[in-house]
Amino acid sequence: MNITAKTNVKKSSGKFEKYSPDKIKKSLEKSGLKADELLNVQRELEAKLTEQETSTNEIFDKAKELIFKKSHFFAGIRYSLKNAILLLGPNGFVFEQFLSKALSREGYQTKTNIILQGKCIQHEIDISADKNDYKMLIESKFHNDQEIKNDLKTVLYVKARMDDLKSRTENNFDDFFLVSNTAFSKDAITFAECSNLKLLGYNYPLIKNLYQLIEDGHHYPITSLPWLKKSDLKIFFEKNILTLHELYAHIDLLVELNYSRELQVEFATNYECHFNNCNKLSL
Repeated sequence: MNITAKTNVKKSSGKFEKYSPDKIKKSLEKSGLKADELLNVQRELEAKLTEQETSTNEIFDKAKELIFKKSHFFAGIRYSLKNAILLLGPNGFVFEQFLSKALSREGYQTKTNIILQGKCIQHEIDISADKNDYKMLIESKFHNDQEIKNDLKTVLYVKARMDDLKSRTENNFDDFFLVSNTAFSKDAITFAECSNLKLLGYNYPLIKNLYQLIEDGHHYPITSLPWLKKSDLKIFFEKNILTLHELYAHIDLLVELNYSRELQVEFATNYECHFNNCNKLSL
């Protein structure tokens, strides 16, 4: 029998919750599919799931497979974004480089892993970004589990670093950002808003959060591609190829790594159609 509202779904945290069609619909809406396409995908997805115990990972994998099979290439990319960012791990270095590249495409002059002297001690800053007469410093926090929130303790630590740097007049910056691929706790948000520390993450701000900014700027990571082998990610990362833009510019690497001609053509065609407003494919 098909999945029902009584079916237990195991989350990545190990906890269980009842299956919710509304949650699935909300999740699928992130893909940008049209209403009728979204309904068809949800119906097919629920038909593939049984009333026995399942997991959020299984639901995600099956939904992604259905979206890509229907040739909705960038719908699949958008739907996979949260998981794709997680694959930029396991440490925070690649995530920092990804953020820097996204900012560069937005017109910022960026530097990574710089040392600045505060009033009391030196600080290693993950990213500095300058555009026109505006400068921001960024502390990035990467987590390998989407369930992990950035708590008040993390915000207090970053705020202390910001204050020490601001106390030295040579450090001329407009804003200090804490950027994370996961959510912030309620207390973390409240304190940050009160203390002028900027946050950017999964759940903050409500408009123009991290994932919305990635989508708006089309800064999709290569980890969004469903057919890219995880064993090859290290090679791409070492060559500093992190985004779809960079992969398209170095598409010969797919040949070197023995990806099929069909996959190369599929990727190039979808990429070109998407960024040139091509109407040949349903995106």
